[in-house]
Amino acid sequence: MPHGLPRKLRYVFTLQAVMASFAVIVGFYFAGMSVKEILETRRLQAEAENYWSGRARDPAYPLPRTSTLRGYFVPADVDVDFSLPETFRMLPAGIYDLPLPDRSSKVLIDERPQGRLYIQASFILVEQVVLWTGLVSMLLALLAIYAVSWLSYRSAKRLVVPVNQLARDVSEWDPLHPAAHAIGADLAGGNENSEVQQLGSALRSLALRTQAFVQRERDFTRHASHELRTPLTVVRVATDMMRSDPEMPPRLQRSLERVQRAGQDMEAVIDAFLILARENAVAPQVEEFEVRDIVHDLGARALQTALDERKKGATGGPA
Repeated sequence: MPHGLPRKLRYVFTLQAVMASFAVIVGFYFAGMSVKEILETRRLQAEAENYWSGRARDPAYPLPRTSTLRGYFVPADVDVDFSLPETFRMLPAGIYDLPLPDRSSKVLIDERPQGRLYIQASFILVEQVVLWTGLVSMLLALLAIYAVSWLSYRSAKRLVVPVNQLARDVSEWDPLHPAAHAIGADLAGGNENSEVQQLGSALRSLALRTQAFVQRERDFTRHASHELRTPLTVVRVATDMMRSDPEMPPRLQRSLERVQRAGQDMEAVIDAFLILARENAVAPQVEEFEVRDIVHDLGARALQTALDERKKGATGGPA
């Protein structure tokens, strides 16, 4: 799989799926505990209301006795009922979680003018129903999250891969070895009106304009350099002929020598321009030289220029 944006997308969607899974697990856990608590509390309250309603009709109404429920009643005029479990005797009215030897249980203590009602219940079936319902629901939710994340990642990857491919084409494009038509020419996963295709077309157009600009600058440098060689040749020939005249005064000889040195420098600059204007396959020329010689030559020229300027100022005429 290509690197870049697709790899980052995979990381983002994986992190999103992990965070969503954690949120789902925590949410289902606390939701299951809340539902279990509500069901158990309402069951105990319903049993208590049913007993008080039956006792109002019949004082001998039986206490609840099932495999999961057990009731105790202590009349108001009785201080201590030894048939009541010892753990219940000191508890005030309310609902409590009291574990049994082999399971957990919940106790409701309801106090009224007639006496105090104790209902102890074990909710093994409720716990199992809540547990399995929560597990199945959580599993389905996680599968849905993973499926949606995977499909979203695949869709996002199909949209991003052309951008990644276009970025690779642009990074591999070299103006010195132009192949501008290849930029975004074979983009995958897009149509002609997509933003990626439009971006690829714009980049190809920019690359072609850049290529044309570089070629135009190279042509201009080459033509201008060739055109400048003609007048420089005329200047060099004319100065050579003038210096060969034995009647030429020394001052003019020095001036002609300066003109020739300037022409030589100009020819060196033109040669450098021609090297820059050559085709891409031609390697630039490399030459080793002594920096000391160049410094000595520049110093001698500067000294000669200063002497000429001094003589010009002393004579009041051209050097």
